Amino acid sequence: MASSLALSGCVGGDVEPTKTPKTGEDTGIQRQPIDVLPEGGQWMTLSCWQSCGGRCLNKGYVVDGVIIRQKTDDTHDDSQDYPQQRSCPRGKTLSSTWLGEDRIKYPMKRKHWQPGGVDYHPELRGQDEWERISWDEAVGYVADEVKRVFEQFGSRSFLGVSWDGLPYASYLGGSVGIMATGSRGSARLAPAHLGAEHDGCDVKRGQANDRFDLMYNAENVVLYSFNPAWNAMGSPMWHFMKAKENGATFTVVGPDYNMTASMLEADWIPVRPGTDTAFLLAVAYEMLRLDEEGGNVVDWDFLHKYTVGFDAESMPANAASAENFLGYVKGEYDGVPKTPE
Repeated sequence: MASSLALSGCVGGDVEPTKTPKTGEDTGIQRQPIDVLPEGGQWMTLSCWQSCGGRCLNKGYVVDGVIIRQKTDDTHDDSQDYPQQRSCPRGKTLSSTWLGEDRIKYPMKRKHWQPGGVDYHPELRGQDEWERISWDEAVGYVADEVKRVFEQFGSRSFLGVSWDGLPYASYLGGSVGIMATGSRGSARLAPAHLGAEHDGCDVKRGQANDRFDLMYNAENVVLYSFNPAWNAMGSPMWHFMKAKENGATFTVVGPDYNMTASMLEADWIPVRPGTDTAFLLAVAYEMLRLDEEGGNVVDWDFLHKYTVGFDAESMPANAASAENFLGYVKGEYDGVPKTPE
């Protein structure tokens, strides 16, 4: 990969040319041992566009406008009071983007697409050629099409493919943000009531009740399709490693034995992609079964006080149906008990 530029200390001392990963074309950049930096360059802060929200520190060594080295936070010693904001492996692959021969360097549009919603040839999507346009043209096309679509179809015609939706769509009267296309009901509000930190969507990545509580008091930590050693906001792996040092064990549920599972020496429960709901239903079934056999597994007092619809006792008076979660798990409505099998 072109990202090997960031690890070029692994190669020998002789200077050699670097090549793009697919075509083998010479980039014109000379690979050298990592401890040898060409004169005339400077370290500059890079923006990490992997979009996890961590804002980790990445720096590139720039010579004549070309980034030839990359590093992460080495501005101070790493400590609990002042942890380094080190880049994750995804952040360290930035060089594979800026050296990728298929990267987009300037605005382009489909050759046979024309603005106005009439002569745009939808049948050529995925087949049409591309032509270069100026930045002024690109900005103009976007602005004009936003106005046209809003006037013709209204604000509900906008899908904001971002965390909170596109800002201009809100000015037009609203939009559907990508995070709002699914419903999690009131479950998304539960973490804050349980004492967990909350980012307005889910429990913050890598944190439970409190990271210091987790480090010193956790006995077992379950990571559900979660790989913070690869990419996560902040430094959750630091806290997990501290918990491990203090005796906590870890269980990872997911389709692969990932980097986090390896670092934490975790037990691995493999599940196929797309079967996570079935897995959780099976977990609920087993918890209920074990509770019936020996008790002290399900906190019934908590469920009856703080949840609605778990069993017949917790159903609201105005419920349109008597169906509840307990009955569903036991298979009372569809004849299929949600056993592990």
